[in-house]
Amino acid sequence: MPLQIVDSHEPLDEKQIADLERKIGYGLPEEYRAFLKKHNGGYAEGENAFRYKHERGPYTDSRINHLFPVTNEFGSLAEQYLRFSREGRIPKKLLPFANDAFGNLICISLAGKDRGAVYFWDHENEPDEGEKEFHNIHLIADTFAEFVSGLVAPETLRNRHR
Repeated sequence: MPLQIVDSHEPLDEKQIADLERKIGYGLPEEYRAFLKKHNGGYAEGENAFRYKHERGPYTDSRINHLFPVTNEFGSLAEQYLRFSREGRIPKKLLPFANDAFGNLICISLAGKDRGAVYFWDHENEPDEGEKEFHNIHLIADTFAEFVSGLVAPETLRNRHR
């Protein structure tokens, strides 16, 4: 059963997506824009588990819990982005679009050679203040489409090689 999203807000139109892009100062990758036109936040069910792309072992997988809506002020995509990037907790080019049940973030790259790539941001391993390297960010997929198509049922991860 593929990713299912429940308790989503009203579908988005082009103007609402353009407003988001203005607020954050970046255009969104096309695959993600198309996704937002269908899914405006909500909770993930079904196939919502993922694993880091190039890493194996304990703590290299998770699952989507909540997708941030565009049209809700508290916890919206823009609010999440502005808060985390302003505080220097994520690189400015990453947009947090969802979280897992433990407060970690799932982000999409908005610029650079990796535009459209999806990353996991681990809050337990944030860099110390003043540190320039983000060792707590792990690649999940090279594109948003790869991310969504790679989601599996949570119980499947228990059966994969670690």
